[in-house]
Amino acid sequence: MIPDYYSNHYKQYHDKTFYVDSAGYLLPFAENLEPGAHVLDIGCGSGRDLLWLSKKGFRATGFEGSSGLAALARQNTGCKVIEGDFETFDFSTLQAEALLLAGALLHLPHERVKPALGNILHALRTETEAIIYLSLKEGSGAFTDAHNRPFYLWQDKDVRCVLHSTGLKVINFSRTPSVLGTGETWIGYVLKKKGLK
Repeated sequence: MIPDYYSNHYKQYHDKTFYVDSAGYLLPFAENLEPGAHVLDIGCGSGRDLLWLSKKGFRATGFEGSSGLAALARQNTGCKVIEGDFETFDFSTLQAEALLLAGALLHLPHERVKPALGNILHALRTETEAIIYLSLKEGSGAFTDAHNRPFYLWQDKDVRCVLHSTGLKVINFSRTPSVLGTGETWIGYVLKKKGLK
């Protein structure tokens, strides 16, 4: 389940995050995509990254747990946005060629990330190579912020263990400070998943 904050304060979340420039972390991801690739943006929020991807000529579909944010994403981008819980949703019918998980998994306890990621990977076409972007907050342990949102922090070596166990290969790694000036550090991975060919 998503924290209540995203259902009850979606407009505030939109105002705080929508105008952040996506290029810094999306360019290394986009450079590895085929022109016009179908990208599924998991936890798309109010559509910031969907809009960026659409403007770059990719076919972008959103996936969001908050009805309020999903509605804003549709309004902001004109893209299709699916509402659901990524831990239980049946992704097998979507046939995407790439996945974007920018901060999507940071509210999940560590032990639930591998199963959730495994479920989400069912959205990918099995016969072709796929590209995935994943970002998490760096650190140790967990904390709950002033909005009662739990955040689970990660070390690079632990992320790589999860990625290796799900058959994903790291092709680009980044460590960047939060553009919101919070003093936090994001670790980002561009990943490749081989197809069955």
